[in-house]
Amino acid sequence: YPGDSMTKKLLNAGPSEAGWHRLQTVLRCPRLYALGTDWDKPALVKGSLVHIGLAHHYRRMQAEQKGEDPDEWYRAGEAISVWSLEEYARTGSEFWLQFAEIAQRVVENYEFHWNAEQWEIVGVEKELRANVYDEELDTTYLYTQRADLIVRDKGGNVHIIDHKSTARIAPKVVKRYALSGQMLGYQLFGRKLWGEKFAGVMLNMLQFPKSIDGKFEFTRPTLEAAPVAVQDLKQTIIYAERIIRKYKDLPPNEWPAVYHETACWTPYGECPKANICKWGE
Repeated sequence: YPGDSMTKKLLNAGPSEAGWHRLQTVLRCPRLYALGTDWDKPALVKGSLVHIGLAHHYRRMQAEQKGEDPDEWYRAGEAISVWSLEEYARTGSEFWLQFAEIAQRVVENYEFHWNAEQWEIVGVEKELRANVYDEELDTTYLYTQRADLIVRDKGGNVHIIDHKSTARIAPKVVKRYALSGQMLGYQLFGRKLWGEKFAGVMLNMLQFPKSIDGKFEFTRPTLEAAPVAVQDLKQTIIYAERIIRKYKDLPPNEWPAVYHETACWTPYGECPKANICKWGE
């Protein structure tokens, strides 16, 4: 990347302060939460690289719309280069270097594919914050989510958009997210902040090919409604926080383990802490 790019800003596209990911982990397996997650899988690396590129693409677009200097921020390809090198230095995983160039091509093709979009950029990597009150314990929990992208369309309606890279775009992949706590949380925030102008949660799906000469596909489905799940999400957040509160002072081996094939073997492969559960520390 260009030498003068060191003066530019890199967006924070990491987890929010008290988001769904931590609660999702404790609900899947409390012991995994206590041990700490350190997933280093190709699919997660690919998603992170594409994500950081898109974040900078839209942050620069937002700067132009506001009359600011877009060059205050990295270009998408630069951001992917910088991020891959930083994560390689931090983790030592070759995946960050292996997939960086393909991720740049994915984002380049994405920019060309959607070059006619006419969105007003409302927020990029914007952290949304709420206090969730537990009446039974008379305590309040902070709940946050970092929205990948918030836009206003030509009709004045607001969409919260979540970027998803996938090996293959298929209807079943889209349906998988209808009951995701992350997406349900976006719906809660969206309704509270924009009321009737909130048009729902959109998945921004990008196909990540196996090679740099592979096929690039893009689609933007709006998630189907799940009003009962949205209504129930508050209690789910409270339940997860109570688990953390109950066991927080105990060593990880005394936290409950789920011992279920879908928890111990996930879509990303074997749980990284499986051997600890098998053999101990």
